[in-house]
Amino acid sequence: MLCCYAVLFDTIWNTRNRIIHDNDVVWSVDQARREIHKRYLEFSSVFASCLSGPGEVSDTNVSLHISTNLVLVVDGSFSNGRYGCGALAFRNNSSDWFFCSSYGACGSALAVELEAILFGIKWALDTGWDRVSIASDSMQLVNAFRVKKPPDWQLAAHLRAIVL
Repeated sequence: MLCCYAVLFDTIWNTRNRIIHDNDVVWSVDQARREIHKRYLEFSSVFASCLSGPGEVSDTNVSLHISTNLVLVVDGSFSNGRYGCGALAFRNNSSDWFFCSSYGACGSALAVELEAILFGIKWALDTGWDRVSIASDSMQLVNAFRVKKPPDWQLAAHLRAIVL
């Protein structure tokens, strides 16, 4: 499932960049669908070939605790004091999905990941979603939410605003 999200986000981002930066771009939903399907199959086959064989132990441990029908997948990127973040939202019982993004100034990569979570939660509340599961690739923040303790004192106020 994470592979699918990665391919989906990357394809959307690359298509967006082609539309913005290439005036002669020809784009269609069907073309994007074919690209997503092709790349997903490619990544899935690579992932399957990397799995441990019989008797071998894999050190990859991914745990998703999706306990609601509404899911937010969030991520952020950080460079030179600037950030971009986004959220992909979907319902488990529907093929509908939604996305939103934001950018601005920020102090660290960890702060950006927290900003992505805050941004996703604000969007969900504005949309009327009051019970969501959040998927993030920041284990440091996931663990901070579990123990309800900020990983960095500079993020304490933001983390407490979410937890409380």
